[in-house]
Amino acid sequence: MDRENRISTKPADRGLLKALCRYLDRSWRPGDEAEDEAPLRKEPHIPGMPYDMEPYEEERRRYALRGQPPKRGRPIPAVGAMLGSFLSNLKSRLNKAEETCSERLLRMIRERGLNEVEVYQKAGVDRKLFSKMRRKDYRPKAKTLYAFIIVLQLNLDDATDLLASAGYAFSAARQLDLAVQFFVEKGVGDLDEVNNVLYELGMETLP
Repeated sequence: MDRENRISTKPADRGLLKALCRYLDRSWRPGDEAEDEAPLRKEPHIPGMPYDMEPYEEERRRYALRGQPPKRGRPIPAVGAMLGSFLSNLKSRLNKAEETCSERLLRMIRERGLNEVEVYQKAGVDRKLFSKMRRKDYRPKAKTLYAFIIVLQLNLDDATDLLASAGYAFSAARQLDLAVQFFVEKGVGDLDEVNNVLYELGMETLP
């Protein structure tokens, strides 16, 4: 299916378009990723911390390097609290480590009581490709997973887990990654609406 056929005749939502532009302006950090699809980072990621920032780097940069003490009411996070959150998140991910991308996607569809055919059709995927995606050893493109993430209206944690099961991760260096994150955070589940906004900005459409 070509690019134009994935775009509906309905104009892009102007409010959503402006909100996405503001989000990209705040979050986009170009120049750090050479690959078209960002590979999964090897080290575990602490929730709420940017992928390119090591633990406590922000606090060191803000206070230690400038020789300024922390402001009152905003202490540097306790090591125990940060470590506890990290270990809890790591344990949860390790418990799911053996689940393949195919198994995870099919499970997410079942858990929502949805019909597989309706889901892959809404995601713009044909029967042949979805049959390949059912194989445990098949690694779909990140853009294909993005389409399923939108259609299934996954939250950010589930979206991150699904991408990780295929070896991908959201990257602040790629505008498309940030756009998908934005739509996930906004709970947008209409792929046509998403593609209209992406097309308006001259970005790749999904899948």
